[in-house]
Amino acid sequence: MKKLIGFHKKYNPANLHRQPIKFVVDNEKNIVKYIQYFYWFAAIVMCYQLLFFKY
Repeated sequence: MKKLIGFHKKYNPANLHRQPIKFVVDNEKNIVKYIQYFYWFAAIVMCYQLLFFKY
């Protein structure tokens, strides 16, 4: 995510005000936070399945 935003800030500053680039730049922390939540939720679900649904 940092590489994507860094690229746009360095090579594409004229279009930072346009969507969807503006949305991503403005909400970088929230996007990273939700990706992390999804990652941990998926890990917990997989662990739960391994523990309780053995075949």
